[in-house]
Order: sequence, then structure tokens, then C-alpha cells
Amino acid sequence: MEEEYGRVFFGGKQIQELDPSGKKYLSNLIHGSRMASQLLLKENMILVTRSGTVGKVNIAPKHWNEWIANDHIMRVTPTSNTKAGYLYIWLNSDFGKAVLQSLIYGSVVDEIEPEHLARVPIPILKDEQKVKEINDLALKANELRSKAYYLEQDAIKQMNEEVIFATK
Repeated sequence: MEEEYGRVFFGGKQIQELDPSGKKYLSNLIHGSRMASQLLLKENMILVTRSGTVGKVNIAPKHWNEWIANDHIMRVTPTSNTKAGYLYIWLNSDFGKAVLQSLIYGSVVDEIEPEHLARVPIPILKDEQKVKEINDLALKANELRSKAYYLEQDAIKQMNEEVIFATK
């Protein structure tokens, strides 16, 4: 599948990469309706691997908007960006990771289910300013990840067009 006929598609192995390696593309024609209703990623959506290496957590950067993650990655859609970063940081904290690990079942392949993730307790701090500070730092870091991606893509394009494949 070529890029113009589909959307970037990746799995849990690449969940923590800025530019997921080994990009594949999922057909718009064949999977379009399922993509729209279930699979498309949105900026600041929290992603959690559910099988294999369970509990890897990431927050979708802007450049992943409209990309596709496979069904071995659970999606948490925060009700607003005022808590998205806080939720991501909590799940990615040492304690959050320990809670996720405690939910694992399976004898050959480790698994957790969306129902398990839904039961993970999220601490509500009395200090709302601290929640806002943590949230804002996480969202700023996520924004900078996308900026880094765009700059890297520009540098690669420049290298390809002006150095490697330059026609002089």
C-alpha cells in the first residue's frame, strides 16, 4: 500500500517512536468506514498497549492526527485538553505503570482489556494548580515533539532534494 492510498498504520512496537519505523499504510477504500469510527488517532489521545508488551503509554502528538494505530493499542480519549496531559503523566508514572502491570493476565501472551484500563484509579489532587501545571507541561512537551518531527522531515527533504538527488 502506498501513502496516497491509505493512512499511516503502526503497532505497539512503534508506539514510543516520534516517526514510527517500518510505516505501513491501511487502505482508505477498504477500511475507510472503520477508520472513521474506531481507528483514527487524534492529538492528545492517550494510547496504551494491551497485548505483548503491555502498558506502554504515549500521548498522540499532532502529527499523528488521522494516523491509525492497530487494535493492540487501546485509546483513551480525554474529555478535554485540560486533563489530557495529567492523565498521560499519571499513567506513565512509576505508580501508574505498576497499576497497569497489576492488571495483566495471560500465560503465554500478556494482555489487558479496555475494561481493566477503565478501572485504573486516577488521583484527583486537591491542588488544582498542580494538576494544571503537570497537564500544561505534558501538553507543551507533546507540542514540541510534533515541532521536532516537522523540523526533522524538512531536514530529510532538504538532504534528499538538495544534496543526494540534486541535479546540477
